[in-house]
Amino acid sequence: MDIATGAATQEIIIPDLLMGFAGWFTSTAIGPKQWHFPLYIPNGTQIWARGAGKRLSTAYNVVIYVYGGDALPPFRVGRKVTTYGMGTVPFGTTIVPGASAAEGAWTQITASTSENHFAFYPSFQAGTDTTLNTLAYFVDIGTGAATELEIGQSFVYHMTADERMDGPWNTFPAFADVPSGTRLVMRCSNSGVNDVGNYNGVIHAVS
Repeated sequence: MDIATGAATQEIIIPDLLMGFAGWFTSTAIGPKQWHFPLYIPNGTQIWARGAGKRLSTAYNVVIYVYGGDALPPFRVGRKVTTYGMGTVPFGTTIVPGASAAEGAWTQITASTSENHFAFYPSFQAGTDTTLNTLAYFVDIGTGAATELEIGQSFVYHMTADERMDGPWNTFPAFADVPSGTRLVMRCSNSGVNDVGNYNGVIHAVS
C-alpha cells in the first residue's frame, strides 16, 4: 500500500507498506496493521491511499490519523519515507525467523541508504504460504556490516491460524541518526515452531 498527497498529481510520501494478512478491530478478529510516521503535512492537503496484492480483487479499509494543529511541531518531523528491501510487489525481502525465541540471522535489506534518515519502521508479513500457525513474531532492525548495531528491537506481530496478522507493537518508530550510504538489516524470532512458509520484510526510513 502507498500513501500519497496532492490533488491532480499525487506525490507518494509513504511507499510500499506491507499490509498483507491485516486484521481489523472487531470482537473476534485480530487487530489491524499500523505505522506512525513523524511527517509534516500542511493544512488543506489531500491524502490518498492505493494498494496492490496477489488476489484478483480485495477490498480493505484504511484509516489515517493526523496529529498536530501547530505549524511548528515540538518534535522532529520529516518530509517523506523511503522504503528499502521491496521486491516484486507485493513482496519484500525474504526473512527466515528463528524458532522458539531464538534470534534469526541478520538479513540485508539494503547495502546503502540513499539519504540521511532519523526514524525507522519495519513492515513484515507472511509470504505465499496459507498454512500459518498462531505465533508471535519479534522483528529487529539494525545497521552496519559484520557486527550489526541494533537500532530497533522487538517490533511485535501476531499471526493467527485463520491467516490474520496485526502489528507492529510497539507502534512508535525507532529514532536514530543514520547517514546516507549505511547498510540496513532485519532479523526475526518467533514464539514457537516455524511455519513451512516464508516471510518477508522491508524497512521504512524517514528523511
